[in-house]
Amino acid sequence: AMRPGGSGSAISVVRQFRDNVARCISRMLESTTLGIAELDQRIAPGVTITRLPTSATGFPAWSRWEDRVTRPEDRDRGYADWVVPHGVGNDSPRILYCHGGSYENY
Repeated sequence: AMRPGGSGSAISVVRQFRDNVARCISRMLESTTLGIAELDQRIAPGVTITRLPTSATGFPAWSRWEDRVTRPEDRDRGYADWVVPHGVGNDSPRILYCHGGSYENY
């Protein structure tokens, strides 16, 4: 039987979530690279990423201000990345994750 506060209980999950959030906030505040070094740098094994153009998603195309362009990818923005783990199908649970960039302001 699961005891209150034991591993896997709702209380345990909430504690783990709070601990993880606190770790993330601490790393952002301590960053000397505006958070760039803390962002994921690799694609997880077993995952396919398909880039969807704005013509397919309906998202507006945009580009950074010229003084913020540091690489060619900065000129073509507004696309979506479709991230799919290998072996999943239409009946698999999924998460829709939308974001507008990293936690850095441009």
